[in-house]
Amino acid sequence: MVEQDANKALVREVFDQVFTRRDAALAAKYYAVDYIQHNPRVPPGLAGIQTFLGYLFDAFAELHAELVLILAEDDRVMTMVDWRGTHTGMFAGVAGTGKEIRFRSAEVFRIADGMLVEHWDAVDNSEAMLAIGALRPGVG
Repeated sequence: MVEQDANKALVREVFDQVFTRRDAALAAKYYAVDYIQHNPRVPPGLAGIQTFLGYLFDAFAELHAELVLILAEDDRVMTMVDWRGTHTGMFAGVAGTGKEIRFRSAEVFRIADGMLVEHWDAVDNSEAMLAIGALRPGVG
C-alpha cells in the first residue's frame, strides 16, 4: 500500500505543480525522458509532453484540473479529471474565442522509479469543442 500511496501523491503533485503553475518546463522533474504516450495527439518522450503542455497552456488561459477520483494499483494510477479554462489561443484550428470551456478525462499513468513513464487517456472534449465552435450540434 505504501507504493500506491506514493504513486498517488506523485500524480497529485504533477497536477498541482505542472498544471496549476502552467509550467511545461517543470515536466522534466516528473516525466521520464523516454515517456511513452498512448494518445496520438501527443508526441512521445519528455520533449513531446512539454511541447503538448505548451500548446495546451497557450490555448487555454487559467486551465484548471480538478482531480475528482484517484485510484492506484501496483505501478498504475488512474484519475478522473474535470478541466476548465478560457479559450484564448489556437485550438483545433479555432483561434481564441474568450469562451469558458470544460472537458473531462480519464487518465492512467504508469510509474517507475518515482517518474511518470507511460500514459493512457480518454478525453471527452465535446462540450469544449461545441463552446468554441469547432463542433456543431447535430443528430447522431
